[in-house]
Amino acid sequence: MSGTSETSSTANSQPVVGRGRLLQVLGMWFGMAAAIGNTIAAGIVRTPGDVARLLPNAWMFLGVWVLGGLYAFSGASSMAELGAAIPRSGGQYNFSRRALGDYAGFIVGWSDWLSTCGTAAAVAIVIAEYSGALFPVLTGNLTVLGHMRIELIVAVFVILGFFVLQWRGIRWGSGAQLSTAAFKTGAFLILVMACFLLGGPAHRATQQSTTSSLALPSGWPLIVAIMLGLQGVIYTVDGWDGIIYFGEEVRNPGR
Repeated sequence: MSGTSETSSTANSQPVVGRGRLLQVLGMWFGMAAAIGNTIAAGIVRTPGDVARLLPNAWMFLGVWVLGGLYAFSGASSMAELGAAIPRSGGQYNFSRRALGDYAGFIVGWSDWLSTCGTAAAVAIVIAEYSGALFPVLTGNLTVLGHMRIELIVAVFVILGFFVLQWRGIRWGSGAQLSTAAFKTGAFLILVMACFLLGGPAHRATQQSTTSSLALPSGWPLIVAIMLGLQGVIYTVDGWDGIIYFGEEVRNPGR
């Protein structure tokens, strides 16, 4: 009897492994890569031209980007505190549900999910279009599928490729995020340095060869142009909250 009781007490004292928990395998570098990689996305190669067309003034152009950076900084600071206090995966759904209830969490969660799906599609299309610029064989129509644009097929395969990476496991996805974020950061720094080192002569040549330039609007058209420019900038940098979607998978959320 004593042996049986000792055995049962030993079995009861062993820790019970919880089920349904996500693996905490992501570190601080992944968090930085998620924030940087989401911020330096496809919009950074398209939005500057659109903003410059709306605000053809160097100081106005730089001003909206500075305001967008301040917006991202303030939002990231708030999300960092919330993410450390509520380390749950799922993004803004968890914060809305905790603060405003189940219905608000449901609405925010679904709208966030739909927005993420739309962003993934837009990024895939941009990747396909710029791939066509680098490799002309990826442009045109494919008559086999009823004159479907090859860029759309490339975009679909881009999404499928990232799906396979995520399906393979969190470590595969983490490795892809780290490598792509490092590559994009390096390429972006090289681009910025090239603009400062080589942009002066090119700008002067453009000014000399151009007979007319866009005029900066005034009054209400200027206000509308600033709002549209800010909208494009905010949409472009709106990726700084990427790490909050992996709160339960980060080893030390407080970092």
